[in-house]
Amino acid sequence: MKFLLSILALTNAQLITWGGKCPTIPLIKDLDAQAYSGAWFEQARVPDKNQGDDKCVSPIYEVKDERNILVNNTHVIAYTDGDHHGNELQCLSGNAYILDESFPNKLLVTFDFGKQSFNYRNERANYWIMETNYDEYAIVMSCQNLGEFIVEYGWVMAREQNLRTTKPARYNEIYEKARGFSKVWDRSEIFITPQTDCEYDRVTVYPE
Repeated sequence: MKFLLSILALTNAQLITWGGKCPTIPLIKDLDAQAYSGAWFEQARVPDKNQGDDKCVSPIYEVKDERNILVNNTHVIAYTDGDHHGNELQCLSGNAYILDESFPNKLLVTFDFGKQSFNYRNERANYWIMETNYDEYAIVMSCQNLGEFIVEYGWVMAREQNLRTTKPARYNEIYEKARGFSKVWDRSEIFITPQTDCEYDRVTVYPE
């Protein structure tokens, strides 16, 4: 029963593939964290219940030191407060840590949900930079092999907020690159992230 409940929880959270294999992570030995830093705009993602149907998703990265990168994830959600309807910008801060300097494009990303402590030696990378040219696009994935099935996460990001609509041919080329890493990008459940109507009238920052 516990195993079945775990499967149901995972099904609601992201995409599982029975009998699948996690994608091979290409080594980007000379990853330039400074060039990778700055603002990105999410174009598409593997569904994740923690993100829901939010829009205008934009992670912002800032190099802290040789192995640590500060993370500020922002997105816009609709809210209702009495008779008032509006959009709220939510900001969540965290950290990306390069676990192995010989494989710098495998990182562990954690967020500041209250008091947490991590032993980095015992944690696995959950943010794999599969490919990037730094100034235009990045393809990021993560995958867990749970024996009978795998669980995958993935994000296609661009420097240009509306690349998908302003340069559809180029976006399709980038998406094809993502499909080359995993068949998960062929799934109908892939969420196309809205990057329009991003105005907001209030801001919430986590942790408070």
